Amino acid sequence: MEEEKRFEYELTTSTKVAQLYLNPATVLAMADREKGYLSTSVTVRDLVQNDITRLVELKEVESKVKTLAKSGEVLACKLHVTGGPDSATGFSHYNQDGILGQDDSLLSEHYMSLLLVAENGDEIWRNPNPQSDTFCRPRSLNWTKETDKLSKHMFDQFFREIDEMNENPLDVQISGITMKIMVSGMYTLIDGKVANAIVNNRNTHACPLCVEDADPRVGPSFFHSRLNMVEWLIRYAGKNKVEGHPALSHPDVKAACRKIADELEHFFKLHVNRPKIGGSGSSNNGNMARRLLADPGNFSRILGVRKDLVENLRLISSLALSSNHLDSKKVAELFKTIMKQLDREFPDARQIPPCIHKYKHLSEMVKRLPYTMNFVDEQAGERCHKRYKFTRPHLARKTSPEDSINDMMKTALAWSDVKFAHLDAKNTRKLRVDDEDFNQKLASFYASNEYDGDYEEIPVISASDDDMSSDYEDNVSTDSDDEE
Repeated sequence: MEEEKRFEYELTTSTKVAQLYLNPATVLAMADREKGYLSTSVTVRDLVQNDITRLVELKEVESKVKTLAKSGEVLACKLHVTGGPDSATGFSHYNQDGILGQDDSLLSEHYMSLLLVAENGDEIWRNPNPQSDTFCRPRSLNWTKETDKLSKHMFDQFFREIDEMNENPLDVQISGITMKIMVSGMYTLIDGKVANAIVNNRNTHACPLCVEDADPRVGPSFFHSRLNMVEWLIRYAGKNKVEGHPALSHPDVKAACRKIADELEHFFKLHVNRPKIGGSGSSNNGNMARRLLADPGNFSRILGVRKDLVENLRLISSLALSSNHLDSKKVAELFKTIMKQLDREFPDARQIPPCIHKYKHLSEMVKRLPYTMNFVDEQAGERCHKRYKFTRPHLARKTSPEDSINDMMKTALAWSDVKFAHLDAKNTRKLRVDDEDFNQKLASFYASNEYDGDYEEIPVISASDDDMSSDYEDNVSTDSDDEE
């Protein structure tokens, strides 16, 4: 109840401000019978203009701009943005007069401003929390299911609008200074399915970034990799415990996996590999994966694998979501070490799973992107669905399908007002104070010493055969990493 009251308060205050800058004519809903679904959208230019107009009202942004240019001058700037679609089901039904083909599945395309820099590279504004839904804005809402064709169309349209913006840059006035805004876009608010659709990769077991002529604007999502990686470890650890290492579908392997899951449940007090009510999905989630990886000693003991493998997998999965600038060479060496460890522990595995393979591209992304890896994440887009599911029954009109989806769009634009989101953001980086050793290991991969405490560089845990006497009985703290 308190959360709902706070949400309504934020909505009321942000709506008043959003209405000052959002032209209602740009928010249009259309029932297209040829498309067969209802949709509403705003242009990338409108979103960029709204964000820049709100950002220049921040005192720190105005002050920074004044140090870079004088009144009457033109300041060339570049705004780094990202986008991508995501779908969700389970919405309440308001299908009126058969106008909508369906209205329980919402495909939402999102947009987010990440970084504003001057032509000389000086930083003017940086998104303080790019994993938050409060900075994530809807570009379109569509009552339809996600398809490869739609995903590719949204991708092409997103960058077509960016190209048009750069041909006719946006001018924004601040204290007599004209800011000329160019836009650089990425498409990272996506999952693997969308990435495969964009690059036309039909083999879902293959990496969309390794295909021929892969689009560099498509970023890998590391959000679900930690969970998928833990599930893979449990399956192959179960396979290793059965003589002859039969296929994963073998009854003995399934029984071994269940035994491992039972031991993990007993020790960590978690639900592991339990089917959900109704038989769709399992109890496994990101928090479970974090809890298991946070105790590499006991997790590796129950799996029957070397502790150094679990420690390095935890390390690289945390670096992939880090808010610090990383050393790309050290990250590449860490991945090579993990590959050697996987070959040693699971010699019968035919190929490395996609959830681990994508970390191969982490060092490439570190070198190529002008911001940290926590900016390359789909979390923000996924978190918006909770807001949409609250908005439709509580804050949107039921007078017509068009009114309903329009209200959902305007409400979403209001709650994601970039100025309010910036002022509300807790612009502090949380350290895992309960795991100082792990903090030091993370800090050894930073491009510069961005760690607040004293630390000495700690090398990657080696995969050499000289250290085959790892102690599976080591007990370390079972405190989990921060929850999402």
